[in-house]
Amino acid sequence: MLDKQILLKGLEELRDEGPTYVSFGICTNVKSLTSNYDGSPTAIMYDLFKSWPKFSGDKYYPVPSPSGCNASLEYDDSFDLWDKTTEYGRSRWELLDFMISELQTEINA
Repeated sequence: MLDKQILLKGLEELRDEGPTYVSFGICTNVKSLTSNYDGSPTAIMYDLFKSWPKFSGDKYYPVPSPSGCNASLEYDDSFDLWDKTTEYGRSRWELLDFMISELQTEINA
């Protein structure tokens, strides 16, 4: 499993620099930022997803979709999942901020 400090650094870089892949979610973007390290951030991220108050209930698509069909948004490469002008995009940024805050609290405890 990837260290929480490294995951936090990847999440902060994603927040500060923006996503490399706008048609993919947090997992894919963070994996690309932490690929030089051993392990996967997935298990830690799934735990964080579950503690987010707006969690969709699906660890693969944690951001609730306005259409109710998360999978179709994730696989439509023309859709900007990070667009802050949409409810869905704002929710994704909110989840990212939540994950950063939770990890900072855990690490500093």
